[in-house]
Amino acid sequence: MSINDPTLPTWPLRILLACFIFGIIGLFTYVGIITPGMGWFLYFFLIPLWAMFSIIILGVRGALILLGTYVIGFPLAKLIVSRSDRYVKAQHDLKTKGTTTIGKNPVKRPLLARKPLAPATEAFRQPYRIERADLWRAFEIGFDTPRIKV
Repeated sequence: MSINDPTLPTWPLRILLACFIFGIIGLFTYVGIITPGMGWFLYFFLIPLWAMFSIIILGVRGALILLGTYVIGFPLAKLIVSRSDRYVKAQHDLKTKGTTTIGKNPVKRPLLARKPLAPATEAFRQPYRIERADLWRAFEIGFDTPRIKV
């Protein structure tokens, strides 16, 4: 089965399928490359997906070439990224704090002075209190519950 095999879908359909399938699998591959620790699980998990879904679009020969590229390229990319400062910081944060930020670090802004909250007298107060006995009586008799001012 080559790339020009007549049993494969037409080219416009293949292009749409490739954008959809490789966009999703590529996103998970990217996350696997930049994430310390969990990336190797995604590497092994995505191997069958890269192999099977690419057969639909590229044929068997193209899928084998793409699979070989993924099997060799993912560890090389992970090795290159693992030497960056962000990766080392994320790895350290995961080991010490259990969480990390991947990508841009959030900008730390000074806290702005806020308007003080309304006093307790202006805050919301429940206008009526309904007792449990009133609810039961209303259920038995079938009339509106009396409203008792608080």
